[in-house]
Amino acid sequence: MELLIVLSTFLLTGAEKINTLRPLYHILPFFGEMSANHLDQSLLERCLGHQHRAWEDFVDRFLGLVLHVVDHTISKREIRLRMEERNAMCERVFAALAHDRFRILREFKARSSLTTYLSVVVRRIVIRSLLNQSYGSSQVAFDYQN
Repeated sequence: MELLIVLSTFLLTGAEKINTLRPLYHILPFFGEMSANHLDQSLLERCLGHQHRAWEDFVDRFLGLVLHVVDHTISKREIRLRMEERNAMCERVFAALAHDRFRILREFKARSSLTTYLSVVVRRIVIRSLLNQSYGSSQVAFDYQN
């Protein structure tokens, strides 16, 4: 029944859809009353605890954000990257996040949402990576430091 209600909301348009989806979020048994911040914090704790599939879940959860920040950062600097270079940039971002036993993630202090924190960190990694490379070169050094 709940699945049918959720699927029917995708057929709505405009304000109807926005107003209808909000109450439905709370009836889904998987999410319950947990906010995105609580889910992200739980995911972060799983990563830092090196739990099974935690890193894969983290990448699945934040790949879209990383791609968006990479695209936005390079477009604001009027840089054109080939698809392979863009994908390599995303790989470097995730490698930097996993570096030194997730040091960057361990430094998260929850003064903001994890999404906000990662947006800033990813942008800094991308900028530092672009500054360290000569455009068109596939070798980019990264070393994230606050």
